[in-house]
Amino acid sequence: MIKKILKLAFFAAFIFIITASLFVFRPWTDHQGWRLFHKANPFISRVHTQSNWHLVSPYAVLKASNNPRQYQRELIDLNDISYEYDGETYTAADYFNKANLVGLMVLADNKVMVENYDQGIDQATTYMIMSSTKSFTSTMVGIAVKEGMIESLDDRVDKYTEQFKGTAYGETPIKHVLMMSSGIDFFHHKGKPNRANLMFDVFVRRMSFDNKIAALTRRVESGTEFNYRLTDTHVLSRVVAAAYNKPFIDLVQEKLWSPGGFSSDAQWSVDADGNPFGQMSLSVTLQDFAHFGQIHLEDLVLDGEQIVKNNWLDMVQTAQAPFQEPKILDDGRYKDGYSLQWWLPVEYDQEFIARGAAGQYMYINKKQNYVVAQFSAQGKVSKKEEITFYRAVGDYLSQQRQLSAMQ
Repeated sequence: MIKKILKLAFFAAFIFIITASLFVFRPWTDHQGWRLFHKANPFISRVHTQSNWHLVSPYAVLKASNNPRQYQRELIDLNDISYEYDGETYTAADYFNKANLVGLMVLADNKVMVENYDQGIDQATTYMIMSSTKSFTSTMVGIAVKEGMIESLDDRVDKYTEQFKGTAYGETPIKHVLMMSSGIDFFHHKGKPNRANLMFDVFVRRMSFDNKIAALTRRVESGTEFNYRLTDTHVLSRVVAAAYNKPFIDLVQEKLWSPGGFSSDAQWSVDADGNPFGQMSLSVTLQDFAHFGQIHLEDLVLDGEQIVKNNWLDMVQTAQAPFQEPKILDDGRYKDGYSLQWWLPVEYDQEFIARGAAGQYMYINKKQNYVVAQFSAQGKVSKKEEITFYRAVGDYLSQQRQLSAMQ
Protein backbone atom coordinates (compact mmCIF):
# COMPACT_ATOMS: atom_id res chain seq x y z
CA MET A 1 0.00 0.00 0.00
CA ILE A 2 2.78 2.40 0.97
CA LYS A 3 4.68 1.60 -2.23
CA LYS A 4 1.58 2.33 -4.26
CA ILE A 5 1.08 5.66 -2.53
CA LEU A 6 4.73 6.56 -3.09
CA LYS A 7 4.45 5.68 -6.77
CA LEU A 8 1.34 7.83 -7.11
CA ALA A 9 3.06 10.70 -5.29
CA PHE A 10 6.11 10.38 -7.51
CA PHE A 11 3.93 10.33 -10.62
CA ALA A 12 1.96 13.37 -9.43
CA ALA A 13 5.19 15.25 -8.70
CA PHE A 14 6.53 14.30 -12.13
CA ILE A 15 3.38 15.57 -13.85
CA PHE A 16 3.54 18.79 -11.81
CA ILE A 17 7.17 19.42 -12.78
CA ILE A 18 6.46 18.78 -16.45
CA THR A 19 3.40 21.03 -16.40
CA ALA A 20 5.21 23.81 -14.53
CA SER A 21 8.18 23.57 -16.92
CA LEU A 22 5.94 23.82 -19.94
CA PHE A 23 4.21 26.84 -18.39
CA VAL A 24 7.53 28.61 -17.76
CA PHE A 25 9.46 27.64 -20.90
CA ARG A 26 6.58 27.50 -23.43
CA PRO A 27 8.71 26.05 -26.26
CA TRP A 28 5.84 26.49 -28.73
CA THR A 29 5.78 30.31 -28.39
CA ASP A 30 7.75 32.89 -30.41
CA HIS A 31 8.74 34.79 -27.25
CA GLN A 32 10.06 33.09 -24.13
CA GLY A 33 10.35 35.37 -21.12
CA TRP A 34 12.38 32.87 -19.09
CA ARG A 35 15.42 33.79 -21.19
CA LEU A 36 15.56 37.06 -19.23
CA PHE A 37 16.70 35.20 -16.10
CA HIS A 38 20.34 34.54 -16.99
CA LYS A 39 21.38 32.92 -13.73
CA ALA A 40 18.74 30.25 -14.25
CA ASN A 41 19.88 29.63 -17.83
CA PRO A 42 23.59 28.72 -17.79
CA PHE A 43 23.42 27.18 -21.26
CA ILE A 44 22.39 30.39 -23.02
CA SER A 45 24.94 33.17 -23.06
CA ARG A 46 24.10 36.72 -22.12
CA VAL A 47 25.44 37.88 -25.49
CA HIS A 48 23.04 35.59 -27.31
CA THR A 49 20.08 36.72 -25.20
CA GLN A 50 20.75 40.44 -25.42
CA SER A 51 21.50 40.38 -29.14
CA ASN A 52 18.41 38.26 -29.86
CA TRP A 53 15.92 39.97 -27.61
CA HIS A 54 13.11 39.23 -30.05
CA LEU A 55 13.20 35.69 -28.65
CA VAL A 56 12.41 36.99 -25.16
CA SER A 57 9.50 39.33 -25.60
CA PRO A 58 7.05 40.81 -28.09
CA TYR A 59 8.27 44.21 -29.21
CA ALA A 60 7.51 47.40 -31.07
CA VAL A 61 9.87 48.78 -33.72
CA LEU A 62 11.46 52.21 -34.00
CA LYS A 63 12.24 52.86 -37.66
CA ALA A 64 15.55 54.41 -38.66
CA SER A 65 15.48 58.14 -39.37
CA ASN A 66 15.10 59.22 -42.98
CA ASN A 67 17.95 61.64 -42.29
CA PRO A 68 20.46 59.65 -40.22
CA ARG A 69 23.54 61.26 -38.70
CA GLN A 70 26.70 60.49 -40.61
CA TYR A 71 29.86 60.17 -38.52
CA GLN A 72 33.38 60.59 -39.84
CA ARG A 73 35.76 57.98 -38.45
CA GLU A 74 39.26 58.84 -37.21
CA LEU A 75 39.97 55.63 -35.34
CA ILE A 76 42.77 55.39 -32.82
CA ASP A 77 44.40 52.26 -31.45
CA LEU A 78 42.90 51.12 -28.16
CA ASN A 79 46.38 50.75 -26.70
CA ASP A 80 46.99 54.46 -27.19
CA ILE A 81 44.69 55.00 -24.19
CA SER A 82 45.88 54.04 -20.70
CA TYR A 83 44.68 54.59 -17.15
CA GLU A 84 45.93 54.15 -13.58
CA TYR A 85 43.90 52.05 -11.18
CA ASP A 86 44.89 50.58 -7.81
CA GLY A 87 48.54 51.30 -8.48
CA GLU A 88 48.59 49.52 -11.85
CA THR A 89 48.61 50.86 -15.41
CA TYR A 90 46.08 49.44 -17.85
CA THR A 91 45.27 50.03 -21.50
CA ALA A 92 41.83 50.45 -23.00
CA ALA A 93 42.27 46.95 -24.40
CA ASP A 94 42.79 45.71 -20.84
CA TYR A 95 39.59 47.45 -19.81
CA PHE A 96 37.80 45.87 -22.76
CA ASN A 97 38.81 42.40 -21.54
CA LYS A 98 38.21 43.01 -17.83
CA ALA A 99 34.74 44.42 -18.53
CA ASN A 100 33.95 41.52 -20.89
CA LEU A 101 32.82 44.05 -23.46
CA VAL A 102 31.22 43.12 -26.74
CA GLY A 103 31.27 46.65 -28.06
CA LEU A 104 33.00 49.95 -27.29
CA MET A 105 32.56 53.28 -29.09
CA VAL A 106 33.99 56.71 -28.34
CA LEU A 107 32.60 59.84 -30.01
CA ALA A 108 34.58 63.05 -29.74
CA ASP A 109 34.19 66.30 -31.65
CA ASN A 110 31.43 64.63 -33.66
CA LYS A 111 33.73 61.85 -34.87
CA VAL A 112 34.03 58.14 -34.09
CA MET A 113 37.43 57.77 -32.41
CA VAL A 114 37.07 54.20 -31.10
CA GLU A 115 34.91 51.42 -32.53
CA ASN A 116 35.52 47.89 -31.38
CA TYR A 117 33.32 44.76 -31.44
CA ASP A 118 33.75 41.25 -30.07
CA GLN A 119 31.89 37.98 -29.35
CA GLY A 120 29.93 38.00 -32.59
CA ILE A 121 28.59 41.55 -32.30
CA ASP A 122 29.03 44.01 -35.19
CA GLN A 123 27.83 47.41 -36.41
CA ALA A 124 24.40 46.09 -37.38
CA THR A 125 23.67 44.24 -34.12
CA THR A 126 20.96 45.63 -31.88
CA TYR A 127 21.79 44.86 -28.25
CA MET A 128 19.36 45.15 -25.35
CA ILE A 129 20.70 47.93 -23.11
CA MET A 130 18.85 46.97 -19.93
CA SER A 131 18.21 49.94 -17.61
CA SER A 132 20.05 52.41 -19.82
CA THR A 133 16.61 52.51 -21.43
CA LYS A 134 15.50 54.62 -18.46
CA SER A 135 17.46 57.62 -19.75
CA PHE A 136 15.58 57.50 -23.06
CA THR A 137 12.28 57.54 -21.16
CA SER A 138 13.50 60.45 -19.05
CA THR A 139 14.28 62.43 -22.19
CA MET A 140 10.72 61.86 -23.40
CA VAL A 141 9.48 63.43 -20.16
CA GLY A 142 11.69 66.45 -20.84
CA ILE A 143 10.23 66.76 -24.33
CA ALA A 144 6.67 66.57 -22.99
CA VAL A 145 7.43 69.35 -20.51
CA LYS A 146 8.93 71.56 -23.23
CA GLU A 147 5.86 71.07 -25.42
CA GLY A 148 3.51 71.86 -22.56
CA MET A 149 1.89 68.43 -22.58
CA ILE A 150 3.13 67.96 -19.01
CA GLU A 151 2.46 71.32 -17.40
CA SER A 152 4.81 70.92 -14.44
CA LEU A 153 7.07 68.27 -12.93
CA ASP A 154 5.33 69.08 -9.65
CA ASP A 155 2.06 67.70 -11.06
CA ARG A 156 0.84 64.44 -9.60
CA VAL A 157 0.98 61.32 -11.74
CA ASP A 158 -2.80 60.93 -11.64
CA LYS A 159 -3.30 64.30 -13.32
CA TYR A 160 -2.42 62.50 -16.56
CA THR A 161 -2.96 58.78 -15.93
CA GLU A 162 -6.48 57.56 -15.35
CA GLN A 163 -5.27 54.05 -14.48
CA PHE A 164 -3.33 55.30 -11.46
CA LYS A 165 -6.08 57.39 -9.87
CA GLY A 166 -6.63 56.30 -6.28
CA THR A 167 -3.23 54.59 -6.10
CA ALA A 168 0.00 55.42 -4.27
CA TYR A 169 1.72 56.22 -7.56
CA GLY A 170 -1.16 58.42 -8.61
CA GLU A 171 -0.62 60.81 -5.70
CA THR A 172 3.13 61.10 -6.34
CA PRO A 173 4.69 64.19 -8.00
CA ILE A 174 6.24 63.41 -11.38
CA LYS A 175 9.57 64.93 -10.34
CA HIS A 176 9.88 62.57 -7.40
CA VAL A 177 9.27 59.64 -9.75
CA LEU A 178 12.00 60.99 -12.05
CA MET A 179 14.36 61.18 -9.07
CA MET A 180 13.68 57.59 -7.99
CA SER A 181 12.26 59.01 -4.78
CA SER A 182 8.61 58.02 -5.24
CA GLY A 183 8.49 56.41 -1.79
CA ILE A 184 6.63 53.41 -3.21
CA ASP A 185 7.05 50.09 -1.42
CA PHE A 186 9.13 48.29 -4.02
CA PHE A 187 12.75 47.18 -4.12
CA HIS A 188 15.36 46.46 -6.75
CA HIS A 189 17.36 43.82 -4.87
CA LYS A 190 16.65 43.40 -1.17
CA GLY A 191 13.15 43.48 0.20
CA LYS A 192 9.74 42.59 -1.16
CA PRO A 193 8.02 43.18 -3.49
CA ASN A 194 11.03 43.27 -5.81
CA ARG A 195 12.02 43.27 -9.46
CA ALA A 196 12.58 39.51 -9.79
CA ASN A 197 8.98 38.72 -8.88
CA LEU A 198 7.62 41.53 -11.04
CA MET A 199 9.75 40.62 -14.05
CA PHE A 200 8.54 37.03 -13.83
CA ASP A 201 4.94 38.22 -13.78
CA VAL A 202 5.23 40.59 -16.73
CA PHE A 203 7.71 38.69 -18.91
CA VAL A 204 6.80 35.06 -18.24
CA ARG A 205 3.19 35.22 -17.04
CA ARG A 206 2.48 38.14 -19.42
CA MET A 207 0.55 40.11 -16.83
CA SER A 208 -0.37 43.80 -17.16
CA PHE A 209 2.42 46.05 -15.94
CA ASP A 210 -0.02 48.85 -15.16
CA ASN A 211 -2.13 46.57 -12.99
CA LYS A 212 0.91 45.35 -11.07
CA ILE A 213 2.05 48.92 -10.44
CA ALA A 214 -1.41 50.13 -9.42
CA ALA A 215 -1.45 47.56 -6.61
CA LEU A 216 1.75 48.89 -4.98
CA THR A 217 1.49 50.83 -1.74
CA ARG A 218 3.50 53.65 -0.16
CA ARG A 219 6.43 52.96 2.19
CA VAL A 220 7.73 56.48 2.88
CA GLU A 221 6.83 60.02 1.89
CA SER A 222 7.91 60.83 -1.66
CA GLY A 223 10.91 63.09 -2.17
CA THR A 224 12.66 61.94 1.02
CA GLU A 225 15.02 59.16 -0.07
CA PHE A 226 16.65 57.54 -3.10
CA ASN A 227 15.47 54.00 -3.83
CA TYR A 228 16.15 52.66 -7.31
CA ARG A 229 12.93 51.15 -8.72
CA LEU A 230 12.12 49.97 -12.22
CA THR A 231 8.44 50.72 -11.53
CA ASP A 232 9.14 54.46 -11.29
CA THR A 233 10.37 54.63 -14.86
CA HIS A 234 7.54 52.59 -16.30
CA VAL A 235 5.12 55.03 -14.68
CA LEU A 236 6.95 57.90 -16.42
CA SER A 237 6.41 56.27 -19.82
CA ARG A 238 2.72 55.92 -19.06
CA VAL A 239 2.50 59.59 -18.00
CA VAL A 240 4.04 60.68 -21.32
CA ALA A 241 1.70 58.47 -23.33
CA ALA A 242 -1.33 59.74 -21.43
CA ALA A 243 -0.26 63.39 -21.71
CA TYR A 244 -0.28 63.14 -25.51
CA ASN A 245 -3.01 60.49 -25.69
CA LYS A 246 -0.76 58.55 -28.07
CA PRO A 247 1.17 55.27 -27.82
CA PHE A 248 4.55 55.83 -26.19
CA ILE A 249 6.46 54.13 -29.00
CA ASP A 250 4.87 56.45 -31.58
CA LEU A 251 5.93 59.45 -29.52
CA VAL A 252 9.53 58.22 -29.30
CA GLN A 253 9.53 57.78 -33.06
CA GLU A 254 8.00 61.20 -33.74
CA LYS A 255 9.75 63.31 -31.11
CA LEU A 256 13.17 61.68 -30.81
CA TRP A 257 14.11 58.84 -33.15
CA SER A 258 13.19 60.36 -36.51
CA PRO A 259 14.25 63.98 -35.93
CA GLY A 260 17.23 62.80 -33.89
CA GLY A 261 18.92 61.13 -36.84
CA PHE A 262 19.15 57.61 -35.39
CA SER A 263 20.58 55.47 -38.15
CA SER A 264 19.09 52.03 -37.52
CA ASP A 265 15.86 50.33 -36.55
CA ALA A 266 15.52 49.57 -32.84
CA GLN A 267 13.25 47.23 -30.91
CA TRP A 268 11.45 47.97 -27.63
CA SER A 269 9.75 45.17 -25.68
CA VAL A 270 6.07 45.61 -24.86
CA ASP A 271 3.99 44.25 -22.01
CA ALA A 272 0.70 42.35 -22.15
CA ASP A 273 -1.14 45.61 -22.86
CA GLY A 274 1.16 46.45 -25.79
CA ASN A 275 2.99 49.24 -23.92
CA PRO A 276 6.80 49.51 -24.07
CA PHE A 277 8.64 48.74 -20.84
CA GLY A 278 9.69 52.27 -19.93
CA GLN A 279 12.41 51.00 -17.62
CA MET A 280 14.26 48.53 -19.87
CA SER A 281 14.25 46.35 -22.99
CA LEU A 282 15.28 48.84 -25.67
CA SER A 283 17.59 47.18 -28.23
CA VAL A 284 19.84 49.50 -30.24
CA THR A 285 23.03 49.44 -32.28
CA LEU A 286 26.19 50.63 -30.56
CA GLN A 287 26.36 53.72 -32.80
CA ASP A 288 22.78 54.72 -31.99
CA PHE A 289 23.49 54.23 -28.28
CA ALA A 290 26.52 56.54 -28.57
CA HIS A 291 24.53 58.90 -30.79
CA PHE A 292 21.99 59.37 -28.00
CA GLY A 293 24.91 60.73 -25.98
CA GLN A 294 26.06 62.95 -28.85
CA ILE A 295 22.71 64.73 -29.10
CA HIS A 296 22.97 65.44 -25.38
CA LEU A 297 26.39 67.00 -26.02
CA GLU A 298 24.54 69.19 -28.51
CA ASP A 299 21.99 70.26 -25.87
CA LEU A 300 19.24 68.14 -27.44
CA VAL A 301 18.93 70.53 -30.38
CA LEU A 302 17.25 68.70 -33.28
CA ASP A 303 16.51 70.35 -36.59
CA GLY A 304 17.70 73.65 -35.15
CA GLU A 305 15.36 73.62 -32.14
CA GLN A 306 16.02 72.53 -28.58
CA ILE A 307 13.50 69.82 -27.69
CA VAL A 308 13.75 70.33 -23.92
CA LYS A 309 13.66 73.41 -21.72
CA ASN A 310 16.93 75.21 -20.99
CA ASN A 311 17.07 73.95 -17.39
CA TRP A 312 16.49 70.29 -18.28
CA LEU A 313 20.11 69.42 -18.98
CA ASP A 314 21.20 71.27 -15.84
CA MET A 315 18.86 69.03 -13.83
CA VAL A 316 20.06 65.91 -15.65
CA GLN A 317 23.69 66.55 -14.75
CA THR A 318 23.08 67.66 -11.16
CA ALA A 319 21.69 65.84 -8.11
CA GLN A 320 18.27 67.25 -7.24
CA ALA A 321 18.49 66.55 -3.49
CA PRO A 322 21.25 65.79 -0.96
CA PHE A 323 20.24 62.11 -0.82
CA GLN A 324 21.03 61.84 -4.54
CA GLU A 325 24.64 63.01 -4.26
CA PRO A 326 27.41 60.48 -5.02
CA LYS A 327 29.86 59.64 -2.26
CA ILE A 328 32.67 57.47 -1.01
CA LEU A 329 31.28 55.52 1.94
CA ASP A 330 33.11 55.12 5.26
CA ASP A 331 34.18 51.61 4.28
CA GLY A 332 35.72 52.98 1.06
CA ARG A 333 33.01 51.79 -1.28
CA TYR A 334 32.21 54.00 -4.25
CA LYS A 335 28.55 55.01 -4.58
CA ASP A 336 27.20 56.80 -7.64
CA GLY A 337 24.70 59.62 -7.38
CA TYR A 338 21.51 60.14 -9.37
CA SER A 339 19.55 62.91 -11.03
CA LEU A 340 16.58 62.39 -13.39
CA GLN A 341 17.00 58.77 -14.50
CA TRP A 342 20.72 59.36 -15.04
CA TRP A 343 23.63 58.33 -12.81
CA LEU A 344 26.24 60.80 -11.53
CA PRO A 345 29.84 59.79 -10.73
CA VAL A 346 31.75 60.94 -7.67
CA GLU A 347 33.12 64.47 -8.22
CA TYR A 348 30.93 64.84 -11.29
CA ASP A 349 31.56 67.86 -13.49
CA GLN A 350 29.09 67.97 -16.39
CA GLU A 351 29.23 64.16 -16.47
CA PHE A 352 26.28 61.78 -16.41
CA ILE A 353 25.76 58.12 -17.23
CA ALA A 354 23.02 55.92 -18.65
CA ARG A 355 23.62 52.63 -16.89
CA GLY A 356 22.13 49.17 -17.42
CA ALA A 357 22.74 45.81 -15.78
CA ALA A 358 25.71 43.69 -16.87
CA GLY A 359 27.68 46.66 -18.20
CA GLN A 360 25.43 48.45 -20.70
CA TYR A 361 26.75 51.96 -20.07
CA MET A 362 26.88 55.26 -21.91
CA TYR A 363 28.95 58.06 -20.39
CA ILE A 364 28.57 61.70 -21.42
CA ASN A 365 31.14 64.39 -20.65
CA LYS A 366 29.82 67.74 -21.82
CA LYS A 367 32.79 69.70 -20.49
CA GLN A 368 35.27 67.78 -22.65
CA ASN A 369 32.80 67.03 -25.46
CA TYR A 370 32.93 63.24 -25.75
CA VAL A 371 30.84 60.11 -25.25
CA VAL A 372 31.81 56.54 -24.33
CA ALA A 373 29.27 53.79 -25.06
CA GLN A 374 29.70 50.15 -24.25
CA PHE A 375 27.91 46.83 -24.59
CA SER A 376 28.97 44.10 -22.19
CA ALA A 377 28.40 40.46 -21.32
CA GLN A 378 29.02 41.31 -17.65
CA GLY A 379 32.61 41.64 -16.61
CA LYS A 380 34.46 42.38 -13.39
CA VAL A 381 34.99 46.13 -13.36
CA SER A 382 33.96 48.28 -10.42
CA LYS A 383 32.13 51.56 -10.93
CA LYS A 384 35.25 53.32 -9.66
CA GLU A 385 37.42 51.67 -12.33
CA GLU A 386 34.76 52.34 -14.95
CA ILE A 387 34.76 56.10 -14.32
CA THR A 388 38.57 56.09 -14.06
CA PHE A 389 38.74 54.64 -17.56
CA TYR A 390 36.12 57.02 -18.97
CA ARG A 391 37.98 60.03 -17.61
CA ALA A 392 41.28 58.67 -18.94
CA VAL A 393 39.70 58.59 -22.38
CA GLY A 394 38.92 62.30 -22.00
CA ASP A 395 42.47 63.07 -20.87
CA TYR A 396 43.86 61.26 -23.90
CA LEU A 397 41.54 63.11 -26.26
CA SER A 398 42.56 66.45 -24.70
CA GLN A 399 46.22 65.61 -25.24
CA GLN A 400 45.54 64.79 -28.88
CA ARG A 401 43.71 68.10 -29.37
CA GLN A 402 46.64 70.00 -27.88
CA LEU A 403 49.10 68.20 -30.14
CA SER A 404 46.97 68.96 -33.18
CA ALA A 405 46.79 72.64 -32.21
CA MET A 406 50.59 72.79 -31.97
CA GLN A 407 51.17 71.33 -35.42
